[in-house]
Amino acid sequence: MASKEFVNNFADFGIDISGEKPNDKGEILVLCPVCSHLRKPVNQKIKVLGVNVKEGVFGCLHCLWSGHLLTSDYARKKTAYKLPDKEDKYSDAEKFIQFFSKRSISAKTLAECKVGFTTTSIKQNKNADPVLIGSFQNKGCIVYNYYRESILTHVKYRDNYKNFKSTKDTELIFYGLDDIRGCKTCYIVEGENDKLAYWEAGIRNVVSVPNGAHISQKEKEHFELTGKLIIEHHQNLEYLDNCFEDFKDKEIIYIATDDDAAGIKLREELGRRLGYDRCKIVKFKEYEVKDANELLIKSGPEILQNSYKNASTFPIEDVIQLYDVWDVMEQQFDKGKIKGLSTGWKEIDPHFTWRFGEPTLLNGYFNNGKTTFEYNLMLGAAILYDWKFGAFMPENYPVNEAYDSLCEIYIGKTSDIEKHDRMNKQEYKDAAKFVHNHIKLISNNKRFSPADIRSISKQMIMQYGIVGIFTDPWKALKHHMGNKSIDLYLEDELQEEIDFALKHKCIKVIATHPPTPIRNKEKEYPAPSAFEVKGGEVWASMIYNQMCIHIPQDRSFEDTTTELHIQKIKNQKLVGIPTRRDNPILLKFDRKSGRYTDTLGTSPFDALDRQEKIKFEQPYYDF
Repeated sequence: MASKEFVNNFADFGIDISGEKPNDKGEILVLCPVCSHLRKPVNQKIKVLGVNVKEGVFGCLHCLWSGHLLTSDYARKKTAYKLPDKEDKYSDAEKFIQFFSKRSISAKTLAECKVGFTTTSIKQNKNADPVLIGSFQNKGCIVYNYYRESILTHVKYRDNYKNFKSTKDTELIFYGLDDIRGCKTCYIVEGENDKLAYWEAGIRNVVSVPNGAHISQKEKEHFELTGKLIIEHHQNLEYLDNCFEDFKDKEIIYIATDDDAAGIKLREELGRRLGYDRCKIVKFKEYEVKDANELLIKSGPEILQNSYKNASTFPIEDVIQLYDVWDVMEQQFDKGKIKGLSTGWKEIDPHFTWRFGEPTLLNGYFNNGKTTFEYNLMLGAAILYDWKFGAFMPENYPVNEAYDSLCEIYIGKTSDIEKHDRMNKQEYKDAAKFVHNHIKLISNNKRFSPADIRSISKQMIMQYGIVGIFTDPWKALKHHMGNKSIDLYLEDELQEEIDFALKHKCIKVIATHPPTPIRNKEKEYPAPSAFEVKGGEVWASMIYNQMCIHIPQDRSFEDTTTELHIQKIKNQKLVGIPTRRDNPILLKFDRKSGRYTDTLGTSPFDALDRQEKIKFEQPYYDF
């Protein structure tokens, strides 16, 4: 059989097979570049990495690191990014080698990590000459090459004034992604130079995020004032969306980001999405430095190599001591407690606001507009805060029709071909792109249980970064009650729902239907409360926030006024005050747009219509 052809080699993984003679099957044993140098001195020369040069595979008997070379046939099926011919090699690369030398990073490390140098046009956002700000200049740049399975998929450039640019229309992934393949542990750092610093210290299973952490001005100012971080907006980690499969096999993930506001925020979101239980925190402030590269410069490779030994865990889920939360308590005492975020409707906000970790019940009779109101809530929060949601709404499928309704509400026009004022094709495409990026619907191919939805939600938190999940209606789920009474069953399941919302710091909205009473023209039925739902006493006592959408039966078809009753708020100082039964919030429903507005005419779509967006600072890069 002919030997396989490969597009890369074992040296690309730091594996030295020189001087070794394979057996008839192509097998040899060599030193492992991941763990051999970290073992006790007496064991460091034991060859524990098995390599098959014919098959192009390798695996460590000690640390279980494994991988394979890429065959030519496989590589041809993949789309690789190629550097433009016009970008010539930078003639004065020695300056950048000196730049890295000052940071204790050797030319050998640069070569092994495929760091290059070139001349390219790059926009000057920072420059010693203010006249050049905003202009494009041909500059000598460091080139960070991003590989997935040894195929170049993304390139990032940096000039001498910390101006950056990345290749367009390429896959955004972690830098060094191939280096964690097959490893049971890995490190995540905030910048490429920190990845190089760990490599210099002999730690190879390290990846860097490609674009640092996004942080709002409010978050930054609060951190500078108090030393504590409030997380107002969850991060949009597109690169984790693209690479989540690469972390499924990891048992321990060391998060070694900076100890400033941006780094702490990034650390929290990575922990939330990858799972707090398997993540550990490397805190560089304990060494009086900001990041891994500074620790390498200040203390040398051995200290950086052993920094993981002082890593701390995220707080244990089931044990919370007072001093675990003292920072938050002291901050709230000195500066006031953090209140919920606006829904976008001015008349709703005094009674209900968004607060993570607090499950909400949305109640109401059939055909009173619960689902459409939920669509408005999700789209409004997505517009205002760039949040992403998952939803299980099987009574409103097929999914294409549900997505179509969301597109109509987002644009504020119908997509119906028979209507003269329908949206145009470009508006439909724009809406589809926004909805695709922010709302994920769970299929209704089978009857899911509440536990199934929680499991899927956990996957969506990791893969897509959702911050909230809507379940509508609860009765559409498959409930395995066994011999339990409805009350005991609900107590167990609703506690699981509460625990899930708290653990993952997410929004949880559950919709229910009370039995619709037989209509009597002589009697007006008030808005139903949670007590009227099956197992109502449990619902009423356990769910933090409860609201009801209600259309009185005496309303004419032309009158689209809808009542919103806020019936229970657990943390009234932080979220809002319930409405009185005889004084609900009045919302006007527009059938053409599918949108709700309050009596003041406000809604979260005002920001969209004014083309306002959440303003983030430029991403914080650590170089």
